[in-house]
Amino acid sequence: MKKNLVFISNEIAKDKGGIQNMCFHLSKAFCEYFNLTIICSADSEVDSNINAKIIRSKYTSTNLNKFRKDIIRLLFNLYKNEGIDFVLTAQYCISSCCYLLKKTHKVPFGILAHGNEVYGDVGSGGIKTILLNLFRKIIIKSSDVVFANSVYTRSLVLKIYSKANIVVVHPPIDYHEEKIIDIQESEQKYELFSLARIVERKGLQLVIQSLPLLLKRYPKLHYNIGGVGNYIQKLKELVNKLHLEDKVFFLGALSEKEKQKYMKECSLFVMPSFSMPNEHSVEGFGIVYLEANSYGKFVIGSQSGGIPDAITSGKTGFLAEENNIQSVAKCIDDFFNPNFSYSPHCCQLWAKEHSANVIVKTYYKEIYNIINHYKK
Repeated sequence: MKKNLVFISNEIAKDKGGIQNMCFHLSKAFCEYFNLTIICSADSEVDSNINAKIIRSKYTSTNLNKFRKDIIRLLFNLYKNEGIDFVLTAQYCISSCCYLLKKTHKVPFGILAHGNEVYGDVGSGGIKTILLNLFRKIIIKSSDVVFANSVYTRSLVLKIYSKANIVVVHPPIDYHEEKIIDIQESEQKYELFSLARIVERKGLQLVIQSLPLLLKRYPKLHYNIGGVGNYIQKLKELVNKLHLEDKVFFLGALSEKEKQKYMKECSLFVMPSFSMPNEHSVEGFGIVYLEANSYGKFVIGSQSGGIPDAITSGKTGFLAEENNIQSVAKCIDDFFNPNFSYSPHCCQLWAKEHSANVIVKTYYKEIYNIINHYKK
């Protein structure tokens, strides 16, 4: 008999990146194994075709404090009327409801850990920071399991609470097998592609800065950048400064169809992210590398955060040194070297291991073991 699972997330959306997209694919996959109820914000774009009960708060995702309080009401009403076997939250910061439900009714809960939210202290100093960090530790300590998206994120959680039960499970992707067309050497293209929320940490400026070095050897090289963000103006200024206007192209926000087009047509996907400790910002994993692999594409990331979990070095991609222009340039140069070859099929197989219907089995096994332990 299926157990009653409640999945709580501020936002669940197929066509948004990061956590929202991951929560969407997890939600779809959970339906095969659980009687699923989703609690989300009023403006969440969760697909009504998902075979789950969807309960929306009266508050939007931009009103997080009121949303958190409203979850308590919604969760306790659900427990009273239908019963709950397990609660899973997408972020620890919305887990106070789970803490209260466990203390009053012994309902187990788990939380997802992504990277930034467990990277260093919370807050900007003073008594508020002390209280926020204490709250985070209490939630992690009280949870029955923390699902960390990488080995690196697991290490961050252990710094907060060393006795936490942590299961490393990579984020799922919406895997669709693409037919790989082998490119003959005479047809070799020199097309780089990045797709990201354009912020400083994604390292796209490193790729742009590497181009003057690379263009001496590969004059046909050009670089397409998809996405929007607050760092885009800085990148455009850098392009102008280096006189690369005919080599670097900003595509803006891409539809799913456009994203697929550029993924299929590029030679190499690049996103050499680096950590920014002062801003508590790090790449906890990097789903986009696997998405590129699913098209048979080789990728370039960096030795930063949880990225080494997402890239099998030398087989599905290269890992550049963190925040290092010369290392990024060398990785790109190594890829286009005539003596280098890789298997697009190997890239696809790696991506396939991260399809939602595969990844969800780890969640299923762990959650059911916890539920059964509580029923004893």
